[in-house]
Amino acid sequence: GEAAARWRLPPSRSGVAPRAAQSATANPARGKDVSPEELEEQSLQACGWGELLEDLAEYASTRLGQEAVRVMQPPEGGAWQSEMLLDETEAAMVMENHLGASIDFGGIMSAEVRRALYKAEKYASLGGDELAAMVAFIGSAARLKKTVENVAVNGVPPPELAPLRNIVAAMAPRPEVADAIKSCVDDQGGFKDGASPELRRARSQRAAAEAKLRRALQNANGQVTTHQGRVVLAVTPPAPAGSLIVGVAAGGGLVLIEPPGVVLLNGQLAQCVASEETAIDAIRRRLTNEVNKATPDLFAALDVVTRLDVIAARARQASAMNACRPTFVLPPGRAIDSTGGLGGLGFSGGVDGSYDETRALREAREAEKAAMFPSVIAGSTGGGYPGDDGEDDFNDEGGTREEDDDKGELLVELAGLRQPVLAAQAIRAQRAARREAAKRAALSKKRTGLLEEGGATDDSDVDDDLLLGVRRGVDPRTYGGGDVARVKGPVPVDVFVPLNARCVVITGPNTGGKTAAMKAVGLASLMARSGLFVPAEMARLPWFDSVLVDIGDSQDLMQSLSTFSARLAKQRAILSAAGPDSLVLMDEVGTGTSPAEGAAIGGALLERLAGVGAGGTDFNRAGLTLATTHHGELKALKYEHPGGFFENAAVEFDEAALAPTYRLLWGVPGRSRALQIAERFGLEPAVVDDARAALGEGRATLEETIGALETARRGADEDIKRALSLLWDVDRTTPRIAAAQARVDAAEEAADVKLASGIARAGRDRKTQLAADARRAQVEVAREKRGAALASGATDFATAAAAARAAEAEAERAAAAAKLGPPAKVPSGWCPDVGDPVVVLTTGMRGKVRKVVGSAVTVQAGLMQLKVDVADVRPDTDAPKQRKVTNARAHMPAGTRAAARIDALMGADSRRAAVRKNFTPPPPSSSFGYDFDAEDDVPTTGDKVRIIGGANKGAVGTVVVDEGGLLTVQTGRAMLKCPVEGVEFASKVGGGGGGGPVSGGV
Repeated sequence: GEAAARWRLPPSRSGVAPRAAQSATANPARGKDVSPEELEEQSLQACGWGELLEDLAEYASTRLGQEAVRVMQPPEGGAWQSEMLLDETEAAMVMENHLGASIDFGGIMSAEVRRALYKAEKYASLGGDELAAMVAFIGSAARLKKTVENVAVNGVPPPELAPLRNIVAAMAPRPEVADAIKSCVDDQGGFKDGASPELRRARSQRAAAEAKLRRALQNANGQVTTHQGRVVLAVTPPAPAGSLIVGVAAGGGLVLIEPPGVVLLNGQLAQCVASEETAIDAIRRRLTNEVNKATPDLFAALDVVTRLDVIAARARQASAMNACRPTFVLPPGRAIDSTGGLGGLGFSGGVDGSYDETRALREAREAEKAAMFPSVIAGSTGGGYPGDDGEDDFNDEGGTREEDDDKGELLVELAGLRQPVLAAQAIRAQRAARREAAKRAALSKKRTGLLEEGGATDDSDVDDDLLLGVRRGVDPRTYGGGDVARVKGPVPVDVFVPLNARCVVITGPNTGGKTAAMKAVGLASLMARSGLFVPAEMARLPWFDSVLVDIGDSQDLMQSLSTFSARLAKQRAILSAAGPDSLVLMDEVGTGTSPAEGAAIGGALLERLAGVGAGGTDFNRAGLTLATTHHGELKALKYEHPGGFFENAAVEFDEAALAPTYRLLWGVPGRSRALQIAERFGLEPAVVDDARAALGEGRATLEETIGALETARRGADEDIKRALSLLWDVDRTTPRIAAAQARVDAAEEAADVKLASGIARAGRDRKTQLAADARRAQVEVAREKRGAALASGATDFATAAAAARAAEAEAERAAAAAKLGPPAKVPSGWCPDVGDPVVVLTTGMRGKVRKVVGSAVTVQAGLMQLKVDVADVRPDTDAPKQRKVTNARAHMPAGTRAAARIDALMGADSRRAAVRKNFTPPPPSSSFGYDFDAEDDVPTTGDKVRIIGGANKGAVGTVVVDEGGLLTVQTGRAMLKCPVEGVEFASKVGGGGGGGPVSGGV
């Protein structure tokens, strides 16, 4: 499909479209014209775009990803497309840096897979290694898709990863193709025996043929070797008679022969090998056909994997450079139409209309991201300016203080911008130094057995000082020390272009960093446009559709072009190609001719690009122009044209060290400082003094005025830096104070808890002490009583104690009886029945009789059960009268379990059974069916019985306990419990009284 077509026709290494057929006009008077394509290619090369892409390619994991990075061109789809690319980069950074999920491309041999797909598309049989690479690619692509789709936070897919999920959603790795290949090919590309019956049979025959050959040559004289696929013997000349000579070896010192019996076996082996190759060719054709059917999906999957590799490379480079996400701003006087004009949407400037909904969507997404990822602050995923303690200096609204103060006032705001190419070189040099130090440390450890102190072993980390330079108070010139050579990184510069400015004139001494700063701005624009994060603390700039550069000497002796004429040709091309969304970078405007005429031409050119003056119009003006110069006349453009269209900037110069600081000062013109630099480089003092005198008093006064302005500006900058530092300190100190206050509150609360615990512990200890004192006093009293008893001769302590307890019980009984009033008259020998209301004399509690066993009575008094003697209870005369129901005992002839349960529910205890001995029941009722036997007796305590059922059937013993129908029978040493229905009198057995059970039958 479309993806496959893209891979079939890859762009050239330069990435520039083919030039137009018509060549440049060779007009000697006019000079060679520079075509737009040549201008674009030269501009990218002059900015260092190629070097930046080479560094970016080092972060790619696959060969196709590296190729795609090296030919990458800035997109032309507008700011919307750039915002999409930036979203992809941010998603990869969040996934790897904050969610801990790696975008792994291990096992993907993209170049081999692409070659295999080309061959399969044309039905050319694939080899075993190509099929193995295809299996590895399909597995890795499926794993990569699963990794991206399965990342979740609290079970919810993070919204930041939506760009990556959208990319992998349409990828179909076709695992069934990999399964078909794996069933026939192993990981090393060899074909398995089970790939087909023909292959299995051919290999079996080949093994048999080889075994025959080994047996035939086992006892032969000579060395067995292989020659052109045949097994031969290497013997010294002359060859034995009758042998087939097939070659020589060792320079004729050995003769390769086939004995007569081996020729036929070699022929059979060759046939087996041919059969094996035929079977393998059939398998290759079959598997190639499977791959051919899935070629569109596999091409698309390869395209997605390569795209993800490029995205991951952008994210890893941004993390390595400590870069931040750029924000696009809308230049003044521009509007965005409904179709995304002005290069598309995505600007942060205030517009109305269709952009309101877009802003609302972005704010909603940022709010959701802030809620799910508090550590990921919008707009600072890869960068920001962290404080010394690792805390980001952000205010409560989520933005930086400078961003809130300056938002809407600057057209370009690149705070702490580091030259990307120099930053990449410094990172590579630092890593190389770390690797070298690690090698030295390993070598030293191997020699001495000890790791040298200070040896570095990590080659992946880059110091923040290297990335932030003097921003963190570290002088890059002092880097070094220890085993790792500290590498000097680029000095950050601040680029603050006012909102209405159209042209910035940068002046200052030579070797001061003017051109490097200008290139850094151009590269930052290209990086933001291409979805790359910018190595700066903050990056806000317009979306430029082109960067037009005129830097360096472009003379061409073959075309008879001098430096000045070559610069004019390029400037003519820039004027033709410049538009309202173009960024123009011009170095040393007006050079190559006389200073006066050069300054005049340079001024007119800048006015034309700024859209002011007689020839300047909005149609041909550029969006922003940065120009460096040494012409003093160009510094006055800011004051000649009101409206703020021109702005001055100067590179800072250290008067004490007589060296540039590579920093930009905005709002003041700079001095070339040629005399100071000449003194620094050793020009004779007399020559310098004559030159200074030749400048004149007026020029000296102007230089002094500019110097005073620079000094005042530096003082103001230092004051601003100190104020910002104090503000950052306040922002960092405030949470620390809050945390300290929280710790103090927690400590006070812990102290209060400890004090309360101590008081409670002291109370418990005091209570324990008092109890111990009371026990000791009781022991002392008891000891005294015992001593008195010993002295009086009364040594029977048990008798005395029993007497004391009896006296106490009698006193309690008397007190309870007195409390209850005069006792009711109780007949002699009275014994309560189960259910009778009684009063316990010792406690005065009222209840009902629950059980009567001998003289022990169990009384239920509310929730309590009291077991007292029958003498300690009396009838409760105050209890309400209840109708007494006499329970009838049912007799069952066979003693079934159902009858036993009924009798257990309706039967009475042994005392009531004894009372009913002489009771004559009424005749049986037809309504109940029970047969009462008046002459039947019930065993009770002391009767000798026989157990008639259960595991102990036939056992004879004596009833020792009768608990209301549940008998305890003692048979020898055993105590058996059984219901009264399960026993019979032992005297009735065999005595004619019937051998049935105690109870009658129904």
